[in-house]
Amino acid sequence: MTEKKTGITENTVVETEKKTKKAGRPRKPAAEKKTAVRKSTAAKAEPKMMHPEVFLQLNDREDIQTRDIVAAVKKDWCEKNGREEKDIESLQVYVKPFEYAAYYVVNGDVDGTGKVEL
Repeated sequence: MTEKKTGITENTVVETEKKTKKAGRPRKPAAEKKTAVRKSTAAKAEPKMMHPEVFLQLNDREDIQTRDIVAAVKKDWCEKNGREEKDIESLQVYVKPFEYAAYYVVNGDVDGTGKVEL
């Protein structure tokens, strides 16, 4: 009796199974495909940036990293001018290895110049 009410017979079930077998692997819903594409695009858009380590080798002294020179310049400028590191908009550092010194210019200003011993 149940078969007559629903209209499903054994033959209908067998035909449905044959159709799914012919189709091969089941397809993903459209929403999943779009999500997968967006994830791969986002991963390609943001490559990781490598920060190299640069060392200065002076004759009779230990190796000095350039980041340490920049840190010393920022500290020197802040102490001399009574300002904070966040006030630095631009910074140029000129290393003179034969003088064991680094000269700097902060924010392109003549008053923002100085010298740091290495």
